[in-house]
Amino acid sequence: MPRSLPQCFQVIAKGSVIVILFLIGAGSGMVESAKGSWDSRFTLPPGLDGPAAAVVSVGNFLLVGGAFEHAGNVEAHNLALWDGRAWMPFGGGLNGPVASMVLDGTGLYVAGNFTKAGGVSVQGIARWNGMTWDGLNANPQGVLNTNFLPQITSLFFQGGNLYVAGGFVKIGGISSTSIARWDGRAWHSMEGGVSGYGGNGSVLAIVGDGRNIYAGGQFTQAGSVQANNLARWNGQHWERAGDFATKLMGGGQPQPQIILNDVERLAFCQGTLYAFGQFNQVDGNAITNFAKWNGTKWQSAGTIDGTVNGMDEYMGGLLVAGSFHHIGGVTATNVAWLRQGKWSSLGVNTAGSFYGVKAVGNRVYLAGYFDLVSGVSAGNIVQYDGAKYSALGAGTGNSIGGMVQSLASDGTNVFAAGNFDVALTLPVSGVAKWDGTRWSSLGKPFYNGNVYGATWFGYGYAGAMFAFNSPQVAMVGSKLYLSGQFEMPDVGATNLACWDDREWSSVDGVTGDVASMVSDGKKLYVSGTLSFSSSDFRSGVNAWDGTNWTVVPGGSDLGWPLLAVDGTNLYMAKGRFSRTLPVIGIGPGNPSTPPIPPIPPTPLPPPPTITPRLSVTPLKVYTVAKWDGQTFTDFGEIPGIAYVNALAAQGNTIYVAGYSTNYNGTSELFRWDGNAWEQVAVPFEGRYSIESIVLKGQKIYLGGYFTTANGILVEGLKEWDGFSWKNLGISDGFVGAMVASGNKLFVGGKFSTVAGTRSGNFGIWTEGR
Repeated sequence: MPRSLPQCFQVIAKGSVIVILFLIGAGSGMVESAKGSWDSRFTLPPGLDGPAAAVVSVGNFLLVGGAFEHAGNVEAHNLALWDGRAWMPFGGGLNGPVASMVLDGTGLYVAGNFTKAGGVSVQGIARWNGMTWDGLNANPQGVLNTNFLPQITSLFFQGGNLYVAGGFVKIGGISSTSIARWDGRAWHSMEGGVSGYGGNGSVLAIVGDGRNIYAGGQFTQAGSVQANNLARWNGQHWERAGDFATKLMGGGQPQPQIILNDVERLAFCQGTLYAFGQFNQVDGNAITNFAKWNGTKWQSAGTIDGTVNGMDEYMGGLLVAGSFHHIGGVTATNVAWLRQGKWSSLGVNTAGSFYGVKAVGNRVYLAGYFDLVSGVSAGNIVQYDGAKYSALGAGTGNSIGGMVQSLASDGTNVFAAGNFDVALTLPVSGVAKWDGTRWSSLGKPFYNGNVYGATWFGYGYAGAMFAFNSPQVAMVGSKLYLSGQFEMPDVGATNLACWDDREWSSVDGVTGDVASMVSDGKKLYVSGTLSFSSSDFRSGVNAWDGTNWTVVPGGSDLGWPLLAVDGTNLYMAKGRFSRTLPVIGIGPGNPSTPPIPPIPPTPLPPPPTITPRLSVTPLKVYTVAKWDGQTFTDFGEIPGIAYVNALAAQGNTIYVAGYSTNYNGTSELFRWDGNAWEQVAVPFEGRYSIESIVLKGQKIYLGGYFTTANGILVEGLKEWDGFSWKNLGISDGFVGAMVASGNKLFVGGKFSTVAGTRSGNFGIWTEGR
């Protein structure tokens, strides 16, 4: 049983967690569950299933806020409590991410991007009094028709007052730009707040010394006082506290203009004020990005090659956490300790980043976005006791620590690729192999960038198209091919490489930008723009037989089409990246490209934007075409389909899921029956809609990001047997890739639960009868 909680937190442990195994649609009845079972081995590691940004301590308890849905095995929406042994939900959670938290002695203030706190309507800020949430009548307002949207990102409590900062022009009905004071009953302006840079200024950090409040951000004026990015509030008026600027250099002399710069983090330690941001001068002296006030003047706090996201006092010194490799002349990965004027490392080894740090006695808690810290599997939060790092919770997990964007199988092994750096506790750099028992690494496949997809020669369609350079994997003989956005300078490979089960190599020296990649077991087909030499660029579809490259006829008609194979037939569809070309025949008098659906919400990282090297003009109007090695056949246009998200073929039957202009951008599923296109299902709603199709006998598996199918609520993954939809139980994320082998379906994406069981971004479904 959890230990008893401090009085103001008693109620939070009494809530209930509801697991919805079958989602009900209005007037549709209960969704039938597909017959089969999920593999239970792919549990999540201890900690959180999303990034953590803020940490506060209440006695021996730790409260963590961020962008997550689970803490350990507990459902906890963006807010969770750790009692030293187990995780608990807190106050019913929030419906959006947390940016900052602070305690006032009897309650908790939380700020972020949310509108509900435990079911109570709020606007980006709320206070928990131990029983209920209160929105403080805040209602922060931004500037209409601009990018200055209302947000509260920093909180500080001092002298019975709550100070809030961020980006807003009004709060609680009073005008006070980007910083204001709440006295427990009413809001107060702080001389109108800040301004600058031709508009409204923003405050990114606030801290107090017991008497004054310091505000750092991006502004040139606080109240009526000129103040470049840092100002001091004495309780009545603003005062200058230092001139933080970036001077443009030219001809060896500073130029008079000041360019965009800021102060992003502030902290007091042993009476000294520390400030981090983007600047190269403070009060006219050369100080870059990190400074400290010694009581008389500003000095450098140490050179740093990255960013600071959090600071806290620890055993008489200053802890700094963020994303860096060196600070003050010392090698230290993402966290460092300044004590008695000397920097030292805390021995961290991680590929992730830290967003927050909290010292409690002799323990340090690091929160951020990571899977592995110094060999410890710890989901986004880890503790340090002065000697070693440990997770908050038990178990190791067998999941993939990030988004899986493509899968492939050779019949024995399954390969996963995407935006992740760990499988189980194994560093894997974006691509990993599952042999049926354990995960293994394929060396270090890239040195810069991310892998965005995978497929294996001879086993049909694979791959979610999330970005240009969305890769696939294929096999010729015993060789595995990988595409993505990466560099391997030691082997001369860029965005396209080959793995022979021992090492990586380039593919005949060819580099390029890949939109889609599949194989038929003998040839590798690549859609995109490939570079064969400094003067030889080929755009469209090219084939590699292990020795020579050839151009696929008709492959450039659709620009950079989405690809699929069935036997020796290659299918090409007007994909997402055909939108860079003129789109013909969408509707009468409407040749324009429809808007692209938004990407899933954070913490998903945005894919890179790639500018194709060549542009081509469509020669014909069709949605899908086939090349059988001798003859090119087009299947005409599917009315209302702007572009195709997913494509699969089996025999004479072709399935296409596309972005529909008939249904405001939701997906439609069409089938070619050998003579004509017919609509199978409509509509599929959601940000990404259908992203992957697998045909398996008489069954169709659809994976994606959607909420309804013919009016029935189902999410992420479903099975269609020709008569009805079956729910496979992924309801807290999306499926981006699938591949079938035998009676198993391998599923990858961004999710943490399958049929009520924790499963991190990868799962295996075994069909039943």
